[in-house]
Amino acid sequence: SIASCKKYENGPAISLMSKKARLANIWKVDTYILNGEDKTEAYRSLVTREKLVIFQSGEFEYSEVSSWIWATPQYTGNWEFANDKEELLMTPYNTGIKPKTYKILRLKNKSLWLQERVSDDSLVEYHYLPETGN
Repeated sequence: SIASCKKYENGPAISLMSKKARLANIWKVDTYILNGEDKTEAYRSLVTREKLVIFQSGEFEYSEVSSWIWATPQYTGNWEFANDKEELLMTPYNTGIKPKTYKILRLKNKSLWLQERVSDDSLVEYHYLPETGN
């Protein structure tokens, strides 16, 4: 039996794994796209390394090494699907950090693409791959 059919514009067409199982992983940013342009190099000049751990339990952990003085280098929280599982809502336990809503563009076992509207004129895509090693 088929557990899931294509919901996201970038796939997969069919998956036997649940959306929750595909989302649960240790992710790192592979590509950073700002308003349709690959800005990974500029992103890496600010964020040296990040790790997004998503658990099937509905919790997540985020950490980063960056030169952004306003960034919170590490936090945890809850996640949930929203808008008929087309969006991912991440709510940090630290109430000083705003919850974020991402449009899910791709949700595969080894590939996660999230889109975030940062401002009226800034649309960011994060293309994640599973972290290997540390």
